[in-house]
Amino acid sequence: MHNQSKLRVIESKKPDRFGMYSKMFMRSLLKGSESGALDYKKLSYCGVRLANLSIAQKALTKDVAESRFRFFRMIIDFISKLTPAELITVFPVIKAYDGERWECKDYTYVMGVLKSHGVNRVIGDNVDSILMDYLNPHINVFMTSLLCLVDQIRYFEGRKGLIEEFFGDSVRKYSKFTDYDGKEKMYCEQTDEVVVVAPVRKSAKHLRVLEGCKAKCKQ
Repeated sequence: MHNQSKLRVIESKKPDRFGMYSKMFMRSLLKGSESGALDYKKLSYCGVRLANLSIAQKALTKDVAESRFRFFRMIIDFISKLTPAELITVFPVIKAYDGERWECKDYTYVMGVLKSHGVNRVIGDNVDSILMDYLNPHINVFMTSLLCLVDQIRYFEGRKGLIEEFFGDSVRKYSKFTDYDGKEKMYCEQTDEVVVVAPVRKSAKHLRVLEGCKAKCKQ
């Protein structure tokens, strides 16, 4: 008789990235504090990844929003201690070269900004300007999240957000909510208008891409 071996399926768990980056950040910070030499590259990388993960949970109070804002500014301070050459090794610039065509920043533009500053010169006080001009997914999410934090703090203070204040009443603001019937709707504060949100249509399961068409699309 042949031995029948039983196969056991092991369910994979999602990695705790927040806990992982939090431990790495704190270890590097404590080690640098004890030795008197902080590893700004490691602190910048772990700090940005940690900050991006923390922003997924919306701040429920002004104190939480301000605490997160101070953490973001601390990470920016770490980045300011790097040179553009070091920043590139930690957060590589996306190699997109069609910026002139689409009128947006690309690799050539970002490298021009870094070279005009000085590749081997410490970023220093130009950190905010350089990060806003930078082209890297982690940095872009980081800076966008920072602006969202500023908006949250302003809302807690009873003030308008940055975009609302800049454009004034020329831009309508819609708030999304779900009514008693379970329907998603949008409410406009300026016009007191309520708009029903159309459901997202799912692609039909009986449709499929023909092999000939798929080959042409690849060409």
